[in-house]
Amino acid sequence: MNYNSFQIFIHHKILYGKNKARIKKVRNMEKHQLLFDKIYTEYKSKDQSEMEELDKTRFKQLPELQDIIKKFLDKKTNLIDFKSTLDSALKRNRGIWGFSGFSGQMFFNMLVNSSVDVPKLAQLLMNLIKIPNDLEDAKKKIKLLRDYILKIQELAEKKSKAPNMGHIPFFLSFLWQIQDKEAFPTYYKKSIEKLEELNILENLWEKELDECYEQFYQITQKFKNYIETKEDIQLTLYDIEHMFYHYGEADELIENENKEPMNEQVECFDELEFVAPYFRDLEKISRSDDRKDVKIFEQKIGKLFEVIGYDVDYLGQGSGREPDGIAFTDTERYCIIFDAKCRSDYYSIGTDYRAIIEYIKRKMKKYGKRYDKYYFIIISSSFKENENEKIKLIKKDSAVHSVIMITAANLLKLLDQRFKLNLDLEDIETNFLMFDGLITDDMFQE
Repeated sequence: MNYNSFQIFIHHKILYGKNKARIKKVRNMEKHQLLFDKIYTEYKSKDQSEMEELDKTRFKQLPELQDIIKKFLDKKTNLIDFKSTLDSALKRNRGIWGFSGFSGQMFFNMLVNSSVDVPKLAQLLMNLIKIPNDLEDAKKKIKLLRDYILKIQELAEKKSKAPNMGHIPFFLSFLWQIQDKEAFPTYYKKSIEKLEELNILENLWEKELDECYEQFYQITQKFKNYIETKEDIQLTLYDIEHMFYHYGEADELIENENKEPMNEQVECFDELEFVAPYFRDLEKISRSDDRKDVKIFEQKIGKLFEVIGYDVDYLGQGSGREPDGIAFTDTERYCIIFDAKCRSDYYSIGTDYRAIIEYIKRKMKKYGKRYDKYYFIIISSSFKENENEKIKLIKKDSAVHSVIMITAANLLKLLDQRFKLNLDLEDIETNFLMFDGLITDDMFQE
């Protein structure tokens, strides 16, 4: 082959390579567009009233949240106050923001608690939380926080106390979108999982965190631009979030309805790798009206607290106006007074608040100064939505630190996370016991 022939050969190879890459890109775009159409069509077929109501609640609270962030960025609030104020504000609307769980508030708590230089972390976060100038700036901020956490992990005596780096894209993008809801989409785990199942997001496991967010950001923009152009409509990033987040729920509902009864006994039991078979029927029993099941439910709740790591005094039926048990830790010096309530539909505090106040006061008097803090937990199948007034009455008249409601299904999830994330009893107190009201599903979005 002479020199000219070789040049022609190389030229054709280059053209072939470019054409092959171009063809692959076109095919990917066509595949994505088909899936985009599928996602949008399903969304349009849904009753959107619940999502519209959620957005209204968000819009109403956005100015308050933006003010909390601005005060921190303007150095009018220190990092500790910023963290606690943000937490309190978001928890007033649980299930709306999805920040109260492991990937949001717990990540924030661990980041601050594990930092040896809080002022330095505050300065870093002031830079990172500011809305990025563009996608490259967003990637840079994600990498900076990753590098900071790597240093924490190197110095930490107990690795489990260092925050999980995998939560960085969600944590930062959530705070960016609070400040400008149309600038950067929030990296919600459930949305990512749906896009991975559809092979729209590919090979995230082998990418760096900033690259994962880059791919998600680009897909979000492509989806938004494609649907807006095709349908001649305007979409918000909240609209896109709902479409991704809720995609496939109709199929999941049909799949759950077709399951064998045995598989329906415990919600998501197969996903709870650290939950023993002994608790397999806990969620089912929580919905029973049978007297025998009521007693079994109380016993199993007590055993569950023991497995988590507490010492437990069993009280319950036959002992008068008493809670079902006391879970306590002498090491962390706090006590949980718990009450298990079987209900076929849902539990409402109603007039029970008087009895609750009475036996909380009695137990606090009995244990006295042995514990620094007392918490009250009700466990049931489900709960009446708004119990704020009754919770305020109980706290005011009993002086208990918090009143918490949790479903049996979510208590199982807490047990699973206790071992999956190597949480200790201090972590559980900080992230689950120090606020009032219902512990919602979004708190378990890792």
